[in-house]
Amino acid sequence: MSDVTFGSWSAAESPITVEYSLVVIEEIRHEVAEGFQKLSRGGIEVGGLLYGVYEGKTTRIMAIRPSACEHAYGPAFRLSERDRTALREQLHQDQQDARLEGLVCVGWYVSHTRTEISLTESDQEIFSSYFAQPRQVTLVVRPSRGGNMWAGFFVREPDGTVITSRSYLEFSFPDRLAAFDQRGSFDQRGSSAERRTEHRSAPRIAPPLAVPAIVPATAPAIAPAPHIRPNPQNSVQTSSTVTSLFGVPMQPPEPAGLDRVSLDQRDSAKTGSEKKSPAKKWFWIAAAVIVIAALALAGARYVTLGRANPGIALSVLERDGQLDIEWNRQATPVSGAVQGTLEIGDGPQTRTIPLAPGDLALGKFSYKRDTGDIQVRMIVEGADGKKVQEGSRFLGPAPPKGNEEELKTLQQRRDELEAEVARLKQANDQQAQRIQQLDRTLKILQTRPGN
Repeated sequence: MSDVTFGSWSAAESPITVEYSLVVIEEIRHEVAEGFQKLSRGGIEVGGLLYGVYEGKTTRIMAIRPSACEHAYGPAFRLSERDRTALREQLHQDQQDARLEGLVCVGWYVSHTRTEISLTESDQEIFSSYFAQPRQVTLVVRPSRGGNMWAGFFVREPDGTVITSRSYLEFSFPDRLAAFDQRGSFDQRGSSAERRTEHRSAPRIAPPLAVPAIVPATAPAIAPAPHIRPNPQNSVQTSSTVTSLFGVPMQPPEPAGLDRVSLDQRDSAKTGSEKKSPAKKWFWIAAAVIVIAALALAGARYVTLGRANPGIALSVLERDGQLDIEWNRQATPVSGAVQGTLEIGDGPQTRTIPLAPGDLALGKFSYKRDTGDIQVRMIVEGADGKKVQEGSRFLGPAPPKGNEEELKTLQQRRDELEAEVARLKQANDQQAQRIQQLDRTLKILQTRPGN
């Protein structure tokens, strides 16, 4: 067990410390990244169980098991009734799994692709219903398009309460682990697709003798300083630590142009007859400088444009059977737009909804879907006539047909009752007129002589 490589998470406010196998972290990274890439925007969220041991005030994570989610409510990790049944069965079956012998369930993990590192109402319900023991934890992972992942643990206080709005300490996942065979050498067999296949079929368990840290033979093993994400709400940030025992000292790469010059100079020194001319040497140096300047200019332009032209951040989520189409109302293309349009493709039907500036300022639009495949495109137009558009898509089960049939029946019954009310009202008016006519006839008869 002493050869297993672990990182640790601890915060001054936390009553427990969490240690996690770096092999397990890499397993979680793969599951989260695979779900993040399944949809063009935001992907789908994934989750699973954490297995390990308790040692005093330390919860040690040593294995994972992904949990199924049919995403009946959209891309978020919200459990349906079938998902809850499968989770209960999984917790029971894992107790009988010989590969998890000596380990207990110490919590669960979930990815957030559209929200920050916090516990949603669904997360809180799952945490309290299935992982209610005092030292069980929740790990929330937030992926990004650049491949980096931020995460945070949520733990229970001694009185059982949980801070849900933030983690006591957020941290970034360590650099990806290299693939090793059982002898500790590099395993370069197969393509990336084959490795993904082996990854899915292998059990999510850190073996008793885990991968040793990669340390150069000529240098002492020094763990790199962890990159900790600042948390403005953490008043004692200076006493919080994240320790990673895995890392490889890396030398910064040299510019390609200088490498060529250095190589030519070494060759010239070896042969003595192929001395490089000064003109050619300065040519390569000038080329390298031009390339570096062009890359710097392109990077600055990218950052400037990225800050000046943020996206619409269009997303489609389902809540209680209703689709919520949301966008960033504070984004420059939206706040400065004079008009906009929502194009909703609901199965074979396409609907176009015009949006005024007041509608755009709301930041959301509710839509009742008819099918399980909804494609949404939003187009906003600025005062200068420039248009910006963005699309999103919702995939899920089709809405139940029984409710529609029942609604049609109720509407038909309502129409029949309204028709009956109108008929009775007409008959009542006719009867009132008849009474008035008889009353006038009676008065005429009473005024005649001899009566």
